Formats: sequence, structure tokens, C-alpha cells
Amino acid sequence: MTGTRQGGTGTLADTHEGKPGLPRGRSRLPVVTVQVSQRERLVRAVVAAVAQSGYPAVTVADIVRRACVSRAAFYTHFTDKEDCFLSASEEGGNLMVGRIVAATRAVPAGAPDEEVLRVACRAFLAFVAGEPEFAKIFYVDMPAAGPRAWELLDAAQHKYAVLNRTWHERALTRHPDWPAVPHEAYLALAGATAELVRSRVRRGEADAIPSMEDTIVSLHLAVMAGRRWEVPGLCPPGAGEASRSLPDRRCLPPLSSLLCLLGGAEAGQVRVRDLLDRQLDAHADLDAPGAGPDDPGHHPHALVQVHQGDGERGLADEVAERAVRDRV
Repeated sequence: MTGTRQGGTGTLADTHEGKPGLPRGRSRLPVVTVQVSQRERLVRAVVAAVAQSGYPAVTVADIVRRACVSRAAFYTHFTDKEDCFLSASEEGGNLMVGRIVAATRAVPAGAPDEEVLRVACRAFLAFVAGEPEFAKIFYVDMPAAGPRAWELLDAAQHKYAVLNRTWHERALTRHPDWPAVPHEAYLALAGATAELVRSRVRRGEADAIPSMEDTIVSLHLAVMAGRRWEVPGLCPPGAGEASRSLPDRRCLPPLSSLLCLLGGAEAGQVRVRDLLDRQLDAHADLDAPGAGPDDPGHHPHALVQVHQGDGERGLADEVAERAVRDRV
């Protein structure tokens, strides 16, 4: 599949429905050219069909109709609907990675590592926003397509983990103070990014995905550079006058602390969902009427806290240190 947008549809879902089909019978075109055209039509057609109707509802008849090719031509290239769908998903995923790599290679030599990371994230988000139908099938419909689809998703996660690791290992040569992290951390970043994108795509907000650039870059730097995640202007409604009188800035503890905590937990004592639940609880407390830093019930888990000075430490940092001591 190539990458030029036509009309208002993503390139990967630009079908030939309603357009002339390939010439029937003998053609002056080389056989290879005809077959390449047939296959490209089919993979675009399956993206468009699944994005519109969902994977379970789509039939081979729907695909060949949109592609303007015969059923016989379909079975020349694919064994069944699943084969066609997974081929389209894999090719689109490879194109997405290609866009990211091409964008980073265009960054001038000597540019800061943070800029390379930002360019990569921007290219990824732009691709997803520009291909809303592909984003829908990849992030929403794939899990419903069976075990082979799950294997493809898993392979995609590992591919993005490798991109994260490659960037991080190069950056570490220039930033020896940055933390070393396990491979699971790179996988976690890939999974978290995919989940953020999936939530927007599921709500039909693909065009708003590029607005997540700062969030995703900050998430990656929090884990791989050990940086605090500062969120300017975060003061939720109903947080109380005491909270509003404090500096209008909030931050999360370094996510490297959370990784340290997870690495030190044995026998499932601490799970990722537990951490997420705690973070949601903290946000809920922020929204509670009259809640403030002096309220005994305010921020019981301290995963989200008002930044009042370098001496402030959250629960994650304290438990992480305890976990390290327990391991020793």
C-alpha cells in the first residue's frame, strides 16, 4: 500500500467502489501488474469495509464489491476474509513504522535526543489521525478478529518497544544520568501509547489525536529519562480555594519510581491496575467539593500531588524505596 491521500478518506481505505474495475478477459497489462493492482484494491477494500461495519459483519462479497474485482481474484491472493484482513493490518502497521523511521532520519544530525523523540511521536500521531479507518480496524477491530490478530498486535507492540529501546540506548551514551530500564518498560510505553490512541479512536476522535503529543512525549521522558512530569495549569474545578491559592502546577513522581516499584513486587503484590486505580482515586479526590491539601482525606494515595517544593515525595517513591530494600 502506498501513501497519498485522495478525497476525504484515509489512503488505506480509498476503495474503487463505484469506479471502473480492471479490464475483463485478456489484458495488455502484464500479469504481475494486474495482480499487484488486484491485491492493493482488496486490502484497501477490507480496511474500508471493516472500519464501517466491524470485522464480524464483513463478508468476502463486501470486500470484492468495494475492490471491483472478481471473487476468483480474491482467492488468488487470500485464503479467506481473515487472511485478507490481517494482511491489510500488517501492511498498514509496517507503513506506520516506516513513516516514523523516515521522520526521525530527517532530523538534522546533532539534534537533541528529546527532539528526535518528539518528531517520532508526532509522525506516529499524524499517521493515525490521517488514516482514521485504518486506526479503527487496528486499534478497535483487531482484538475481535481472533488469535492470529492477537499475535499480530503482540508483534506490533514488540516492534514499537524495539523503537523505544533503540532511541533510549543511543540517548544513554549522551545522558549517562538517565535511568536504565528493563525491556518490559519499553513494552509498557508501547502499550500505554496504544491505549491512549485506542480510547480516542473508539470515540471517533481520530482528528484530535495529534493533540496528545505533549502527553505522550512526557510519558516517554518520565520513564526513559527519569523526568518529573509537570502539567502546567492543572487545577480541576471544585478543587477548593486552598488548592487554587497554591502554585498552579502539578506533577507526577518520576515513572521510573513506578517501574522500580513494579520490579520489586513479588507474587503479584502490586499490579499495574492497582497503580491506575490509585491514580484515579487521587483524581476523584481532586474533584470532590472542598477538597484541598489540608483535608485529611485529600490525595490518599499521593500519586497526583501539588508540587510545593523539591522535598515533596509521593507514595510511589516511598514504596519504591521500600521495595528495593526488601529485595536487598
